[in-house]
Amino acid sequence: MKIFKILSLCCVSLTILFFTLPTQAEYDDTIRTMDSFQIAQRVFSRSAAAAGEIKIEAWGQISNELLPCWQLEEKYAVVARGLNLAGLKPAVQVGENGFAGVSGLAAAENETCQLSLQAVPAREKQGTGETYLALLYTGSDPLRASRVYSETNQLLKKVGFGKPLGVTFTGKLPRAVTQDERQALAQFLASGVSARFVEGVLQEDLTSLSYYTRQGAEYLEAGGRRINLNIAVRTDGKNDAACLYVGSPLIYQDY
Repeated sequence: MKIFKILSLCCVSLTILFFTLPTQAEYDDTIRTMDSFQIAQRVFSRSAAAAGEIKIEAWGQISNELLPCWQLEEKYAVVARGLNLAGLKPAVQVGENGFAGVSGLAAAENETCQLSLQAVPAREKQGTGETYLALLYTGSDPLRASRVYSETNQLLKKVGFGKPLGVTFTGKLPRAVTQDERQALAQFLASGVSARFVEGVLQEDLTSLSYYTRQGAEYLEAGGRRINLNIAVRTDGKNDAACLYVGSPLIYQDY
């Protein structure tokens, strides 16, 4: 009977322990994945940089066919709804051998939007070719940029664009930094999303390091390795300052 009581107490204790222990989802951040905008924003927020522009970019093939101009206009209208372009009539170009282009540009206070679709004919065989899309949004308001990212990301999928949208947060550091300091800063920022180093470029005035984090829902592959975070710091010797760029999955712009 004494043994039975001890076993009963042990079962009760284990039951209480089971219900009071946190689940893995509660203490493991790697389970909660973030999109590219959230990754870039979280990493940039760990820095002391004064916030600058936020860029959202896309470039790539949307069809392996030479789409006619009217189809370009239809696809343009779909994506334009996520930008500040829906009310503007796009510019249309029609050239030789089936070349066609549809583009629009809108500029408002503290933001600009550019969208272009082009059907590019192949040189080898007439009537064949490919169709490409290019998009660039530049703004400074994180909330507005976040909405543009979410809406445009969904709309791009409807027109056949399957690559991740690139998001880059830019800012200025209060002083110039050495190469060792640039590397240390990048590693500190990357640790905020438990990112591991993949590859990098080290130059006299530029450090650009790429990482992969399981917290990111999207990634690109380079040489068989996954990348979804890019941190770059460029020192401006003339102004004794430094610029910080945090991009996900990569920094698509020049820096």
